[in-house]
Amino acid sequence: MQGRGVSYFFVSLFLLLALSCQKENQQPEPEPQPEPEPEVKEGKPRVVWIDASANFRYYANDKAYIFKEMQKVADSGFTEIIVDVRPTEGTVLFESATAPAAKRLAAWVGSSYKFIN
Repeated sequence: MQGRGVSYFFVSLFLLLALSCQKENQQPEPEPQPEPEPEVKEGKPRVVWIDASANFRYYANDKAYIFKEMQKVADSGFTEIIVDVRPTEGTVLFESATAPAAKRLAAWVGSSYKFIN
């Protein structure tokens, strides 16, 4: 019987130690918070395209005119502006080391196709 008593003693001691090692007042793990949604603009974007060849005569040498036109675009509710800065001739509408700047472009003026400086 003593062998059994020793076994019960060790089993009881083991259970007592195991139960005493458990954390009291365990707090449940907090639920993971969902990631915030990205900010989304209301409605679809409204895009205006400004063609280089068609508008060169207006925009070529007049920064004030460009500013006035861009303000009209913004006031009209457009959210995006795409400016075609590389016309079909292979030039660009800005100073660049990789492509020549356009000095004149061919465009329709009235009913004829002319070069515009």
